[in-house]
Amino acid sequence: MAARIALMAGLGLATGLLSFVLARMSSGYVGMLLRVVPVCAGLGWLLAPMLFDHALCERAVSGSASPFSTGWLPVGGELAFIAAIVMAAIAACVFTYMRESWHDLR
Repeated sequence: MAARIALMAGLGLATGLLSFVLARMSSGYVGMLLRVVPVCAGLGWLLAPMLFDHALCERAVSGSASPFSTGWLPVGGELAFIAAIVMAAIAACVFTYMRESWHDLR
């Protein structure tokens, strides 16, 4: 249970970091919402159920309603998938910081 909570917290952290980056790149409130809402919907409503339906378990479940429970991700692959998303979000934050500090120097 703790591992699933940590995975969900990691996905939430990545979503928050990506939302921050998209908000910093937007010039207005409406533009920011037009960028952030699809990211949150995609990660929260589409990706999270696929990853956490049978998290850290064998996915070949017969009779499951989810089409993604057929073994497309190996056992424990959620860890690597969430880690990759979090690292990409951290890299986006770092590049945004570097871009903003470079523009401040000009």
